[in-house]
Amino acid sequence: MNCEKCHKETPKGNIYTFYYGKHLDTLVDRWSTLAEVKVTKTYVYHIMGSYSGYICNKCIMKKSIGSFLWFFLIVSFFFAIIITTKIYWSFLPLLCLCVVFGIGYWYMGRKNAGDSILAEIHEERLQGQGANHFFSRSEYAGLKPYTERPYSK
Repeated sequence: MNCEKCHKETPKGNIYTFYYGKHLDTLVDRWSTLAEVKVTKTYVYHIMGSYSGYICNKCIMKKSIGSFLWFFLIVSFFFAIIITTKIYWSFLPLLCLCVVFGIGYWYMGRKNAGDSILAEIHEERLQGQGANHFFSRSEYAGLKPYTERPYSK
């Protein structure tokens, strides 16, 4: 298939989907208890549609590797502190935990990276049609029920 980002023909990739729409309203609920005043904001959107397209694995890797490198940099900083303070007994379990968490973090970032790449490609065209918010599949699934959703899964 033909990648929408790099426009190269490649069999290794996936079809990704994003949703687009308009922000309609912000609902503010305020209530107070004896201890505090609580305020919640709920954003209401009109979902105008969705778009699916093919993105190759190479483009996904380019997008998601940046977040993984930041994570690796932060973990390396903490390991440098552990090594300089000579707390070697906690080094190995912490390393294993960070590696497992890092792989999971990278995988989840990869999953949403395809949706966001596709949204970036088509953002200008869709903004011309009035869309001002773009949602990945996981963000769309988390929208409140009173958001106008013409598309159901």
